[in-house]
Amino acid sequence: GALVAAQKKMKTQGGKFGLMSLTEDVLNILKLATLDQFFKIYEGEAQYPNGDIIKKINTVALIYGGQSGEHEVSCVSAAYLEQTIAEAGFNPIAIYVDRAGVWHWQDRVHKLPAENIANPATIARAASGVTLRSATNAVVLDFAFPIIHGPAGEDGSLQGYFEVVGLPYAGTGVASSAVCMDKALMRALFAVNEIPQ
Repeated sequence: GALVAAQKKMKTQGGKFGLMSLTEDVLNILKLATLDQFFKIYEGEAQYPNGDIIKKINTVALIYGGQSGEHEVSCVSAAYLEQTIAEAGFNPIAIYVDRAGVWHWQDRVHKLPAENIANPATIARAASGVTLRSATNAVVLDFAFPIIHGPAGEDGSLQGYFEVVGLPYAGTGVASSAVCMDKALMRALFAVNEIPQ
């Protein structure tokens, strides 16, 4: 359904968004609130609740790898997403998180963990915007795709970091990510709200 709606919207806009290559899988990864919000952000028209304009998305951080047992799966997923969003007109920035939790800025996503080079980098808020910085380079980021599975990726901790530095990101927020990773807490909330399990 989401894919059909996106295609209809793009056709009515004369294909100006250049997003026809998005597949249903990628739209599911986006998990943005609504397609209208996505297109408004893409056009540079969306606003935060306080009235500030959300700037047009250009540079997209792809954060992959991580410390979980699904490290390799994350690398493959990131490579697929990198190709798709590049074809859609965005500038993907590859950030590999090694098994020790160190972040490394890459020239591109590498499917095999051993192909990722050591290039430690950090993300921090600066006067110019949220910036990825290594020893030799820096770039301002507009948006982030966390593609890390399990702890420190899907449990709300990475999402909380994005919230602190002010970097918009794809996926669920801090609370829902944390609750969904803690199955006992999730079941308790289901029970309190009378949601069948």
